[in-house]
Amino acid sequence: LVSTVNVTGGVTVEVHSKRDIDATILAAAFSLAISGSTGVAAGFGVAVAENIIKGVSADQSQVKASVSSSDITSSGAIEVKALSEGTVDALVAAAAVAIGISGSTGLALGGAGAGTHNSINVATSALIDGSTTDIVGGSVNVSAEDNSLIKVLTGSAAVSVGIGSVGLGIALGISIALNEISADVTASAAGIAQLRANSGAMSVSAKRGGRVDATVAAAAISAGIGATGVGISGAGAAAVNKIGGDVVSTIASVGTVNSAGAVSVTASSTTAIEALVAAAAVAVGVGGAGVGVGIGISVALNTVADWDSGGQTYEELIEGFHDQVDKDDQVDKKQLEDTAEVKATIEKADVTAGGVVTVDASSNQTIKATVVAAAGALAAGGTGVGVAGAGVYVENQVVVETSAYVLGESGNKAEIDAAGVAIAATNISSIDALAGAAALTASVGGVGVGVSVGIAVARNTVDNGVTAYAKYADLAVTDIVDRPSGRPPHAAAPGSILIKALADNTIDATAAAAAVALSGGAVGVSVAGGGAVAINTILGGATAYAEDSALDAGGDITVWADSTSDIDAKILAVAGSAAFGGVGVAVSIGIGIALNNIGYEIQAVDDRTTEEVNESTPQPKPLIVSSYLKNTSVDAFGALTVKALS
Repeated sequence: LVSTVNVTGGVTVEVHSKRDIDATILAAAFSLAISGSTGVAAGFGVAVAENIIKGVSADQSQVKASVSSSDITSSGAIEVKALSEGTVDALVAAAAVAIGISGSTGLALGGAGAGTHNSINVATSALIDGSTTDIVGGSVNVSAEDNSLIKVLTGSAAVSVGIGSVGLGIALGISIALNEISADVTASAAGIAQLRANSGAMSVSAKRGGRVDATVAAAAISAGIGATGVGISGAGAAAVNKIGGDVVSTIASVGTVNSAGAVSVTASSTTAIEALVAAAAVAVGVGGAGVGVGIGISVALNTVADWDSGGQTYEELIEGFHDQVDKDDQVDKKQLEDTAEVKATIEKADVTAGGVVTVDASSNQTIKATVVAAAGALAAGGTGVGVAGAGVYVENQVVVETSAYVLGESGNKAEIDAAGVAIAATNISSIDALAGAAALTASVGGVGVGVSVGIAVARNTVDNGVTAYAKYADLAVTDIVDRPSGRPPHAAAPGSILIKALADNTIDATAAAAAVALSGGAVGVSVAGGGAVAINTILGGATAYAEDSALDAGGDITVWADSTSDIDAKILAVAGSAAFGGVGVAVSIGIGIALNNIGYEIQAVDDRTTEEVNESTPQPKPLIVSSYLKNTSVDAFGALTVKALS
């Protein structure tokens, strides 16, 4: 800060932050009650953990390497580097067992709960700034990188057994995991007087790797045995996983930029969420009258986007996102606070390079979610009643804006003189979702009643924009002849200009639900219902263009936009029922629904409220793939190609 450095060797300004949390939280409870009259046993196990990596005085930790208002002159390499690494590894589990035995009334209550909140919140930056700053070296490297990982296993199990003339067993297992990575990465050389690499290359790079691996499971088993036997079990598992933040690399507002070799400005983001969420509940009731009730529910919400919005909680942001989608006057994605950005730019700067000038932004997002729930109920007695329900909901969202550009000003174009120019933006997103629910009941008695319901819902959305462009820019690359423009060729080999935007989006969704009900007795009644729904949407697009610019190349000039969108949906709904007895009634219903939209989304489109419109009708929101030249002069000795492919 406000320094002058003049050395013959290299100069390095570097910061490295590495923080790890390894947490294991276990809880267990056991209760046994034996009585000749009334036996009551209650066991509860609870395990909770909160693991947070953040700043001391602010929510966001700052990892920063900077050169500010300082002059550095070196014959070697000048490096400004920032690296942050954060890992949270958590195991949180709880178990409870309760057994009540009595000659009269046996009551057992078992409950287990496990919950964890894991968060990494960091900003990593490598900066060169200050209006009087001169950076002159053999080579120049400005790099910022973040690698964040959350790995969590959360589980709960509850078992209860009640034995007596009246036997009652109740078991409940709940597991919840909330995992958040918010990582902003910035590499910048901005607002300085001079940036020069006299003998080597120049690079400015921002890179992020973020990953969440979450396994959440819950199980509950109950049994009631006696003249009257009642077993009730409930299991619930939920996971909310998110990765957000912006990745930006830029050379901006620099007086002069000169490099003997290549100049590269790159921003890359690779993020992944892998979630396994499972819940299982089993209930058994045996006696003169036997009742078994089992309920299993699993929920997963996975998001890759930017959720930094004025101090709102994550839950409020989720609600706000859905409200925004339902508004009739949609705003541009770039204005939405929930859109993450991956951006590489050269802005308001003239660059002269002996090698190729590369401006490249790439993002790769992967979500893999497996969410299952199962419920079983067995009832046997003079009267046997079994009820089982399993429900699954999984929602996956990817909202990322990826852009690469060279931008000047009207009347003051950004001039690039180099051996070649490549401006490229690439976004690859993949969602792989499996939602499965299964319910089984069996009831046997003088009167046997079995009811099973299984429901699975999967909703997947990819809404990405990819843009590569030159605006108010003058791009001139190595020629094979001396052009009348007065610019001599840099070398004998022809150079090329490439402006390319590539989007590749894939959704692979499977939603399956099965329900089976069996009953037998003098009177047997079985009812089973299975429903599976998948809603898959791909929005966004790819745009490549040059506007208000000049393109001059001895080789080829290519402006190319390419977008690939694939949806593969498998829907399976199965319901089966069987009733045996003097009177047998069996009813089964299976429903499967798939809504797959590319360039459409489900939203309200007029002044009516959301409740007043049929939200199941997709409304147009075109996926735009565009490539063009506008107000731009072109001088190419090779081929000129302007193409858009969808």
